[in-house]
Amino acid sequence: MIDLLIVYKYLKKTIYIYNKMELANDSKNSDDIYISFNQTEKYACFGTSIGFYIYSLNPFKKILSRKIDLGISIVKMLYESNIIVFVGRSDSGLYPNNKLIIWDDSKKAVLGEISYSSKINNVNLTKDYIVVLLEKKIYIYKFESLELIKDIEITHHNNNIIAMGLENSELLVYPGEKTGSINITKLNEEYLQTIDAHNSKIENIYLSNDGQYVVTASSTGTLIRIFSTETLSKIVEFRRGADATQIKDLRLNHDNSILLVSSVKGTVHLYNTGVDPDLKAQNTSYDSYGMSYVKWALPQYFSDKWSFTQFYLPDISSCSTFDRNSHKIYTFGNDGQFYELDYEDINNPTVEKTIKYISDENDPFSERSSTIQ
Repeated sequence: MIDLLIVYKYLKKTIYIYNKMELANDSKNSDDIYISFNQTEKYACFGTSIGFYIYSLNPFKKILSRKIDLGISIVKMLYESNIIVFVGRSDSGLYPNNKLIIWDDSKKAVLGEISYSSKINNVNLTKDYIVVLLEKKIYIYKFESLELIKDIEITHHNNNIIAMGLENSELLVYPGEKTGSINITKLNEEYLQTIDAHNSKIENIYLSNDGQYVVTASSTGTLIRIFSTETLSKIVEFRRGADATQIKDLRLNHDNSILLVSSVKGTVHLYNTGVDPDLKAQNTSYDSYGMSYVKWALPQYFSDKWSFTQFYLPDISSCSTFDRNSHKIYTFGNDGQFYELDYEDINNPTVEKTIKYISDENDPFSERSSTIQ
Protein backbone atom coordinates (compact mmCIF):
# COMPACT_ATOMS: atom_id res chain seq x y z
CA MET A 1 0.00 0.00 0.00
CA ILE A 2 2.84 2.34 0.86
CA ASP A 3 4.59 1.66 -2.45
CA LEU A 4 1.40 2.32 -4.42
CA LEU A 5 0.93 5.69 -2.76
CA ILE A 6 4.48 6.73 -3.55
CA VAL A 7 4.13 5.64 -7.16
CA TYR A 8 0.83 7.49 -7.55
CA LYS A 9 2.20 10.78 -6.20
CA TYR A 10 5.39 10.42 -8.20
CA LEU A 11 3.56 9.80 -11.49
CA LYS A 12 1.49 12.95 -11.02
CA LYS A 13 4.69 14.91 -11.61
CA THR A 14 5.70 12.89 -14.67
CA ILE A 15 4.70 13.62 -18.23
CA TYR A 16 4.69 10.75 -20.70
CA ILE A 17 5.12 11.64 -24.35
CA TYR A 18 3.61 8.89 -26.45
CA ASN A 19 1.08 10.64 -28.67
CA LYS A 20 3.39 13.50 -29.67
CA MET A 21 6.09 11.36 -31.24
CA GLU A 22 6.90 10.48 -34.82
CA LEU A 23 9.71 7.98 -34.62
CA ALA A 24 12.20 8.14 -37.44
CA ASN A 25 11.99 5.12 -39.73
CA ASP A 26 14.91 6.10 -41.93
CA SER A 27 18.36 4.56 -41.94
CA LYS A 28 19.69 6.73 -39.15
CA ASN A 29 20.07 5.22 -35.70
CA SER A 30 21.08 6.48 -32.26
CA ASP A 31 24.77 6.40 -33.12
CA ASP A 32 24.39 8.38 -36.35
CA ILE A 33 23.43 11.75 -34.87
CA TYR A 34 26.08 13.75 -33.00
CA ILE A 35 24.64 16.62 -30.93
CA SER A 36 26.43 19.52 -29.24
CA PHE A 37 25.61 23.05 -28.06
CA ASN A 38 27.64 26.22 -28.44
CA GLN A 39 29.04 28.08 -25.41
CA THR A 40 26.09 30.48 -25.10
CA GLU A 41 23.67 27.53 -25.42
CA LYS A 42 21.70 29.36 -28.11
CA TYR A 43 22.66 27.04 -30.96
CA ALA A 44 22.73 23.29 -31.51
CA CYS A 45 25.10 21.47 -33.87
CA PHE A 46 24.36 18.11 -35.49
CA GLY A 47 26.73 15.72 -37.22
CA THR A 48 25.27 13.01 -39.46
CA SER A 49 26.37 10.42 -41.98
CA ILE A 50 26.33 13.03 -44.77
CA GLY A 51 27.41 16.30 -43.11
CA PHE A 52 26.60 18.81 -40.37
CA TYR A 53 24.06 21.53 -39.73
CA ILE A 54 23.30 24.17 -37.10
CA TYR A 55 20.02 25.36 -35.59
CA SER A 56 19.15 28.32 -33.42
CA LEU A 57 17.13 27.19 -30.39
CA ASN A 58 14.81 30.14 -29.84
CA PRO A 59 13.27 30.35 -32.32
CA PHE A 60 14.02 26.82 -33.45
CA LYS A 61 15.36 27.42 -36.94
CA LYS A 62 17.95 25.96 -39.28
CA ILE A 63 20.87 28.37 -39.74
CA LEU A 64 23.17 26.46 -42.05
CA SER A 65 23.94 22.98 -43.34
CA ARG A 66 26.98 21.59 -45.07
CA LYS A 67 27.31 18.30 -46.93
CA ILE A 68 30.54 16.42 -46.36
CA ASP A 69 31.42 13.17 -48.07
CA LEU A 70 31.46 10.20 -45.68
CA GLY A 71 29.85 12.21 -42.89
CA ILE A 72 30.69 13.90 -39.58
CA SER A 73 31.36 12.29 -36.20
CA ILE A 74 31.98 15.47 -34.14
CA VAL A 75 30.99 19.10 -34.74
CA LYS A 76 31.37 22.15 -32.45
CA MET A 77 30.49 25.82 -32.93
CA LEU A 78 32.71 28.48 -31.32
CA TYR A 79 30.34 30.78 -29.42
CA GLU A 80 28.14 32.54 -32.00
CA SER A 81 30.84 32.90 -34.61
CA ASN A 82 31.41 31.50 -38.09
CA ILE A 83 34.11 29.13 -36.74
CA ILE A 84 33.15 25.45 -36.81
CA VAL A 85 35.38 22.62 -35.58
CA PHE A 86 34.59 19.17 -36.92
CA VAL A 87 35.91 15.64 -37.35
CA GLY A 88 34.98 13.25 -40.16
CA ARG A 89 33.26 9.93 -39.65
CA SER A 90 35.23 7.59 -41.90
CA ASP A 91 38.81 6.40 -41.58
CA SER A 92 39.46 7.57 -45.14
CA GLY A 93 38.61 10.46 -47.44
CA LEU A 94 39.38 14.17 -47.34
CA TYR A 95 38.20 14.53 -43.73
CA PRO A 96 38.99 11.26 -41.90
CA ASN A 97 38.21 10.57 -38.26
CA ASN A 98 41.80 11.16 -37.17
CA LYS A 99 41.95 14.75 -38.47
CA LEU A 100 40.66 17.85 -36.64
CA ILE A 101 39.35 20.54 -39.00
CA ILE A 102 38.88 24.22 -38.10
CA TRP A 103 36.44 25.66 -40.63
CA ASP A 104 35.56 29.32 -41.29
CA ASP A 105 32.07 29.17 -42.76
CA SER A 106 32.03 32.81 -43.85
CA LYS A 107 35.16 32.27 -45.96
CA LYS A 108 34.22 28.68 -46.85
CA ALA A 109 37.79 27.74 -46.02
CA VAL A 110 39.82 25.52 -43.70
CA LEU A 111 41.75 27.70 -41.23
CA GLY A 112 43.74 24.87 -39.70
CA GLU A 113 43.93 21.15 -39.21
CA ILE A 114 45.67 18.66 -36.92
CA SER A 115 46.19 15.00 -37.81
CA TYR A 116 46.76 12.10 -35.41
CA SER A 117 47.80 8.48 -35.69
CA SER A 118 44.49 7.28 -34.23
CA LYS A 119 40.81 8.19 -34.19
CA ILE A 120 39.61 11.37 -32.42
CA ASN A 121 37.04 10.40 -29.78
CA ASN A 122 35.98 13.81 -28.48
CA VAL A 123 36.68 17.53 -28.81
CA ASN A 124 35.96 20.46 -26.50
CA LEU A 125 36.77 24.11 -27.06
CA THR A 126 36.68 27.59 -25.63
CA LYS A 127 37.79 30.89 -27.14
CA ASP A 128 41.29 30.18 -25.82
CA TYR A 129 41.74 26.42 -25.99
CA ILE A 130 41.01 23.30 -28.01
CA VAL A 131 41.04 19.96 -26.17
CA VAL A 132 41.25 16.74 -28.20
CA LEU A 133 40.67 13.28 -26.75
CA LEU A 134 42.22 10.17 -28.30
CA GLU A 135 42.06 6.66 -26.91
CA LYS A 136 45.15 7.01 -24.73
CA LYS A 137 45.95 10.72 -24.64
CA ILE A 138 44.43 14.18 -24.20
CA TYR A 139 45.96 17.09 -26.16
CA ILE A 140 45.47 20.74 -25.17
CA TYR A 141 46.19 23.52 -27.70
CA LYS A 142 46.01 27.28 -27.81
CA PHE A 143 43.15 28.01 -30.17
CA GLU A 144 44.66 30.95 -32.02
CA SER A 145 48.06 29.44 -32.79
CA LEU A 146 47.29 25.69 -32.45
CA GLU A 147 50.37 25.50 -30.23
CA LEU A 148 50.41 22.34 -28.12
CA ILE A 149 50.70 23.44 -24.50
CA LYS A 150 49.94 20.21 -22.67
CA ASP A 151 49.29 16.52 -23.22
CA ILE A 152 47.94 14.04 -20.69
CA GLU A 153 48.41 10.29 -20.74
CA ILE A 154 45.27 8.35 -19.88
CA THR A 155 45.65 4.76 -18.77
CA HIS A 156 42.32 3.48 -20.02
CA HIS A 157 39.70 4.54 -22.54
CA ASN A 158 36.49 5.61 -20.84
CA ASN A 159 33.41 6.49 -22.93
CA ASN A 160 34.99 9.47 -24.71
CA ILE A 161 34.46 11.58 -21.58
CA ILE A 162 35.99 15.00 -21.04
CA ALA A 163 34.22 17.96 -19.44
CA MET A 164 34.91 21.71 -19.58
CA GLY A 165 33.00 24.71 -18.26
CA LEU A 166 31.61 27.23 -20.73
CA GLU A 167 32.50 30.36 -18.74
CA ASN A 168 35.48 29.07 -16.77
CA SER A 169 38.01 28.01 -19.39
CA GLU A 170 40.70 26.86 -16.96
CA LEU A 171 39.38 23.47 -15.76
CA LEU A 172 39.24 20.09 -17.46
CA VAL A 173 37.69 16.99 -15.88
CA TYR A 174 38.15 13.41 -17.07
CA PRO A 175 37.97 9.86 -15.58
CA GLY A 176 40.87 8.93 -13.33
CA GLU A 177 43.04 5.83 -13.30
CA LYS A 178 41.19 4.30 -10.36
CA THR A 179 37.74 2.93 -11.18
CA GLY A 180 35.05 5.45 -10.22
CA SER A 181 37.46 8.37 -9.83
CA ILE A 182 37.71 11.66 -11.72
CA ASN A 183 40.70 13.93 -12.29
CA ILE A 184 40.49 17.73 -12.26
CA THR A 185 43.27 19.61 -14.00
CA LYS A 186 43.93 23.15 -15.24
CA LEU A 187 44.40 23.61 -18.94
CA ASN A 188 47.51 25.77 -18.72
CA GLU A 189 49.00 24.70 -15.38
CA GLU A 190 50.56 21.60 -13.82
CA TYR A 191 47.63 21.01 -11.48
CA LEU A 192 45.89 17.73 -10.68
CA GLN A 193 43.30 16.75 -8.09
CA THR A 194 41.43 13.45 -7.85
CA ILE A 195 37.98 12.69 -6.45
CA ASP A 196 36.78 9.16 -5.66
CA ALA A 197 33.28 9.79 -6.99
CA HIS A 198 31.79 6.27 -7.36
CA ASN A 199 32.56 2.62 -6.76
CA SER A 200 31.93 1.63 -10.38
CA LYS A 201 33.14 2.96 -13.74
CA ILE A 202 32.47 6.61 -14.57
CA GLU A 203 29.79 6.87 -17.25
CA ASN A 204 29.28 10.63 -17.56
CA ILE A 205 30.74 13.91 -16.26
CA TYR A 206 29.46 17.48 -16.48
CA LEU A 207 31.30 20.62 -15.35
CA SER A 208 29.15 23.64 -14.50
CA ASN A 209 29.47 26.69 -16.72
CA ASP A 210 31.33 28.61 -14.00
CA GLY A 211 33.56 25.65 -13.13
CA GLN A 212 32.40 25.50 -9.49
CA TYR A 213 30.70 22.11 -9.59
CA VAL A 214 31.27 18.77 -11.27
CA VAL A 215 28.41 16.28 -11.70
CA THR A 216 29.12 12.57 -12.04
CA ALA A 217 27.27 9.37 -12.89
CA SER A 218 28.62 5.83 -12.84
CA SER A 219 27.88 2.86 -15.08
CA THR A 220 25.08 1.72 -12.75
CA GLY A 221 23.19 4.97 -13.40
CA THR A 222 21.34 4.93 -10.09
CA LEU A 223 23.09 7.70 -8.13
CA ILE A 224 24.10 11.16 -9.38
CA ARG A 225 26.60 13.18 -7.34
CA ILE A 226 27.70 16.81 -7.33
CA PHE A 227 31.15 17.79 -6.03
CA SER A 228 32.85 21.12 -5.40
CA THR A 229 35.86 21.62 -7.67
CA GLU A 230 37.42 23.86 -5.02
CA THR A 231 37.06 21.75 -1.86
CA LEU A 232 36.65 18.40 -3.71
CA SER A 233 33.87 17.52 -1.25
CA LYS A 234 30.51 15.99 -2.16
CA ILE A 235 27.79 18.66 -2.15
CA VAL A 236 24.72 16.50 -2.72
CA GLU A 237 23.64 13.07 -3.98
CA PHE A 238 20.49 12.24 -5.95
CA ARG A 239 18.69 9.02 -6.75
CA ARG A 240 17.68 8.47 -10.38
CA GLY A 241 16.16 5.03 -9.77
CA ALA A 242 16.78 1.58 -8.35
CA ASP A 243 17.45 -0.19 -11.65
CA ALA A 244 20.69 0.18 -13.58
CA THR A 245 20.76 2.21 -16.80
CA GLN A 246 23.12 4.29 -18.91
CA ILE A 247 23.13 8.03 -18.19
CA LYS A 248 23.31 9.89 -21.50
CA ASP A 249 23.16 13.52 -20.38
CA LEU A 250 23.97 15.61 -17.30
CA ARG A 251 23.42 19.36 -17.26
CA LEU A 252 23.08 22.23 -14.79
CA ASN A 253 21.11 25.36 -15.61
CA HIS A 254 22.77 28.80 -15.76
CA ASP A 255 22.74 29.41 -11.98
CA ASN A 256 23.38 25.76 -10.98
CA SER A 257 20.05 25.55 -9.14
CA ILE A 258 18.56 22.74 -11.28
CA LEU A 259 20.18 19.54 -12.48
CA LEU A 260 18.94 17.64 -15.54
CA VAL A 261 19.63 13.92 -15.90
CA SER A 262 18.55 11.81 -18.88
CA SER A 263 19.05 8.11 -19.57
CA VAL A 264 18.75 5.66 -22.45
CA LYS A 265 15.36 4.68 -21.04
CA GLY A 266 13.94 8.01 -22.18
CA THR A 267 13.58 9.63 -18.76
CA VAL A 268 14.52 13.29 -18.23
CA HIS A 269 14.74 14.03 -14.49
CA LEU A 270 14.99 17.47 -12.86
CA TYR A 271 16.47 18.00 -9.38
CA ASN A 272 16.72 21.00 -7.06
CA THR A 273 20.43 21.21 -6.22
CA GLY A 274 19.86 23.42 -3.17
CA VAL A 275 22.02 26.26 -4.50
CA ASP A 276 19.02 28.64 -4.71
CA PRO A 277 17.14 28.71 -1.35
CA ASP A 278 14.20 30.50 -2.98
CA LEU A 279 13.59 27.80 -5.60
CA LYS A 280 10.10 26.43 -4.92
CA ALA A 281 10.62 23.07 -6.57
CA GLN A 282 11.31 20.46 -3.90
CA ASN A 283 12.88 17.07 -4.52
CA THR A 284 10.77 14.12 -3.45
CA SER A 285 11.80 11.61 -0.80
CA TYR A 286 10.17 9.08 1.46
CA ASP A 287 9.82 11.79 4.11
CA SER A 288 7.94 13.95 1.59
CA TYR A 289 4.95 11.66 1.94
CA GLY A 290 4.80 11.80 5.75
CA MET A 291 6.01 8.23 6.27
CA SER A 292 9.35 8.76 7.96
CA TYR A 293 8.16 6.63 10.88
CA VAL A 294 8.67 3.46 8.80
CA LYS A 295 11.84 4.66 7.09
CA TRP A 296 13.98 2.29 9.14
CA ALA A 297 12.24 -0.76 7.67
CA LEU A 298 12.72 0.15 4.02
CA PRO A 299 15.63 -0.02 1.57
CA GLN A 300 18.03 2.93 1.47
CA TYR A 301 16.69 4.32 -1.81
CA PHE A 302 13.38 5.29 -0.17
CA SER A 303 15.17 7.95 1.89
CA ASP A 304 17.27 9.27 -0.99
CA LYS A 305 16.56 12.53 -2.82
CA TRP A 306 14.52 11.98 -5.97
CA SER A 307 13.70 14.37 -8.81
CA PHE A 308 11.01 17.02 -8.33
CA THR A 309 9.62 16.30 -11.79
CA GLN A 310 10.40 14.30 -14.90
CA PHE A 311 9.56 13.91 -18.56
CA TYR A 312 9.44 10.59 -20.34
CA LEU A 313 10.38 10.11 -23.98
CA PRO A 314 9.87 6.36 -24.47
CA ASP A 315 12.83 4.40 -25.82
CA ILE A 316 14.75 7.57 -26.67
CA SER A 317 18.09 8.80 -25.37
CA SER A 318 18.43 12.56 -25.60
CA CYS A 319 20.69 15.58 -25.24
CA SER A 320 19.29 18.73 -23.61
CA THR A 321 20.06 22.30 -22.64
CA PHE A 322 18.28 24.93 -20.56
CA ASP A 323 16.91 28.20 -21.88
CA ARG A 324 18.65 30.85 -19.76
CA ASN A 325 15.64 33.18 -19.67
CA SER A 326 12.71 30.85 -19.00
CA HIS A 327 11.59 27.50 -17.58
CA LYS A 328 12.09 25.80 -20.92
CA ILE A 329 14.35 22.91 -21.83
CA TYR A 330 15.37 22.13 -25.39
CA THR A 331 15.76 18.39 -25.91
CA PHE A 332 16.94 16.49 -28.98
CA GLY A 333 16.18 12.80 -29.21
CA ASN A 334 18.14 10.28 -31.20
CA ASP A 335 14.90 9.69 -33.12
CA GLY A 336 15.50 12.96 -34.96
CA GLN A 337 12.89 14.81 -32.90
CA PHE A 338 13.13 18.19 -31.14
CA TYR A 339 11.16 18.66 -27.91
CA GLU A 340 10.54 21.96 -26.13
CA LEU A 341 9.78 21.13 -22.49
CA ASP A 342 8.34 23.52 -19.88
CA TYR A 343 8.68 22.90 -16.13
CA GLU A 344 7.33 26.20 -14.75
CA ASP A 345 4.47 24.28 -13.15
CA ILE A 346 6.30 21.33 -11.60
CA ASN A 347 3.01 19.51 -10.95
CA ASN A 348 2.04 19.81 -14.59
CA PRO A 349 5.15 19.78 -16.82
CA THR A 350 4.29 20.22 -20.47
CA VAL A 351 5.68 19.64 -23.95
CA GLU A 352 5.23 22.92 -25.80
CA LYS A 353 6.21 21.66 -29.23
CA THR A 354 7.78 18.76 -31.10
CA ILE A 355 9.48 19.17 -34.46
CA LYS A 356 11.18 16.62 -36.66
CA TYR A 357 14.66 18.05 -37.24
CA ILE A 358 16.01 15.01 -39.08
CA SER A 359 13.49 13.47 -41.41
CA ASP A 360 15.13 11.40 -44.11
CA GLU A 361 18.56 10.13 -45.07
CA ASN A 362 18.25 11.62 -48.54
CA ASP A 363 16.96 15.05 -47.58
CA PRO A 364 18.14 16.28 -44.17
CA PHE A 365 19.39 19.58 -45.58
CA SER A 366 17.73 22.66 -47.00
CA GLU A 367 18.34 24.37 -50.32
CA ARG A 368 20.96 26.50 -48.54
CA SER A 369 23.23 23.47 -48.23
CA SER A 370 26.55 23.38 -49.96
CA THR A 371 29.16 20.66 -50.21
CA ILE A 372 32.52 21.25 -48.51
CA GLN A 373 35.33 20.24 -50.86
